[in-house]
Amino acid sequence: MTATPSAKAIARNTLSVAGEYAGVTEVGLDNRGPQVDKWNVEAGAVTGSPWCAAFVYHVLKQAGFKPKIAGAASCNNLVAYAREHKLVVTEPQAGDVVAFAWDHVAPAFDHVGFVEVVKRTATSATLGKTFTLQTIEGNTKPLHGRDGVFRRERTVTPGSVVFMRFL
Repeated sequence: MTATPSAKAIARNTLSVAGEYAGVTEVGLDNRGPQVDKWNVEAGAVTGSPWCAAFVYHVLKQAGFKPKIAGAASCNNLVAYAREHKLVVTEPQAGDVVAFAWDHVAPAFDHVGFVEVVKRTATSATLGKTFTLQTIEGNTKPLHGRDGVFRRERTVTPGSVVFMRFL
């Protein structure tokens, strides 16, 4: 009988895979580069497409996620799949996928990445509950430079994100 890996072990593995790509950047044109092109094709998108969701899908597959997701290069398709398969969670933890709605109005999601650390949970009179997260995201950038895979810190409200536990 094989032991089932713990949730923490799965999260560590997923974040280890994602972290291996930290610093990979676009090469040449926007949304292009050898690694970026590979992720887009693997997720069913044409090269040159925005690639945050394609990066997430690639990492999930490398970490052991088996199902095929139609249109996996789309943030909205990842969220739809997670909702259909009851993978949406309300309290984030390391290893979860987070989809962001930049206009703070779900269900139109603009970006996606991995929760690496939940740094803080707070409640404010104006915003309600907030989460301060350290994330690993593709198709993002630090203050300057090319888009790539980077760690970011983001403070979000539950109404502007969806947390998904694929593994």
